[in-house]
Amino acid sequence: MPKPYVLRIVSLGSGAGKTHLGSKLVSILIQRGYKIGVIKHCAEGITLEDKDSKKYLDVNALQVVLSTKGVVVVYSRNHEDTLEEALKHTSTPLVLVEGFKTSSIGDSILVVRSEEELRKLLGVVVNPIAVYTMNDVVKPIDVQIPLYRSGEEELLADLVEKKMIEYFYSQIPRLNCGMCGYSTCNQLINKYVRGESYWCPIVSNVEISVDGREIPLNPFVKNIVRNIVVGITRSLKGVPEAPKKIKIEVSLE
Repeated sequence: MPKPYVLRIVSLGSGAGKTHLGSKLVSILIQRGYKIGVIKHCAEGITLEDKDSKKYLDVNALQVVLSTKGVVVVYSRNHEDTLEEALKHTSTPLVLVEGFKTSSIGDSILVVRSEEELRKLLGVVVNPIAVYTMNDVVKPIDVQIPLYRSGEEELLADLVEKKMIEYFYSQIPRLNCGMCGYSTCNQLINKYVRGESYWCPIVSNVEISVDGREIPLNPFVKNIVRNIVVGITRSLKGVPEAPKKIKIEVSLE
């Protein structure tokens, strides 16, 4: 399975509008059919009645992970406060992250209140794809990054959608072989990001070994084995909604 498309929403400090933008984008993209998880970095600690975090729940994000030093909600102790660790608690194709501005994972949107803030963020944030501001003070500067203002969230969602599709599309062979059941790879990706299809069977990790000898499988057989095993496993009690790895061992003795 591929790693999720990660979109970080970052600013220099609180009050710039990260949660406002994040909840808007989550709502828009969910309405478009996408499966989205959310990670919110809580640098000053976690309050279970945190109103900003509740906004993501109110717009029906499937997962909301609050990350801070020493703990991550869902109550996992000894948590290392990094985006890499927080991502282990998500299983959606798209993960929107509020914070972690020094991380190098995924693309980023810079939320600013002034051109000074914008220039400072450009010096520390990697992979910026857009700038967002809630006021009219900020003007485009001499960088090739589009600027969006409050009220233009639908346009910004268009950009995020485009980047996400490109991210997943670049990870498959793009042969339009039909092994996945769809006529084109683009159809597969559009189904996958909506949680309506499994990943490309050509690159899926399905292995069968007999008495220690690995048996080669073509993509068609891989797809059959994968679908049967996943279908049976998901019907069992106690299985996570989105399992990442299934191992079955059969002894004939």
